[in-house]
Amino acid sequence: MPMKKIILILLILSSQFSILNSLWAQEIGVDYDEHGRVVRSSHAVVDASDRLAVLITYTYDSTGVVETRTLQSYDKLGRPVRKEVYTVDEYLLYTEENQYDRHGNRTRCVQTTYDEDGKPTPTVYKYRYSKQPDGSWQLVSILLNGKEVLLEE
Repeated sequence: MPMKKIILILLILSSQFSILNSLWAQEIGVDYDEHGRVVRSSHAVVDASDRLAVLITYTYDSTGVVETRTLQSYDKLGRPVRKEVYTVDEYLLYTEENQYDRHGNRTRCVQTTYDEDGKPTPTVYKYRYSKQPDGSWQLVSILLNGKEVLLEE
């Protein structure tokens, strides 16, 4: 979906929902290859407090055609909460959802890939932490689809 179309949708929604009245978008970065062709562009949607709400990233092939569109949503503390990757034809390729505890530690991450028929394959990570004597939290284990993964020491 072209950026102009996304901005138009946001403007239409903002006229109907007051919560969106304070959102705005701007281009924040463009990456080029060694031949000066655009390979990636990023666009930020920020809220009334100037916090990043959504990061929209496009990747382009060598002819300048969009290959993928990624939407990364953030919570009020700036933590990534949801990511979606789409093909140029708007087929969903990948999602990632993160949950956090009250201390800001990521406790769960569900990554889902989608095959050509749209069939999802989820991968679930669960993170456990231990409070240290200095008050910080240390990651002590990761469960991957219910099985513990060894941590490097």
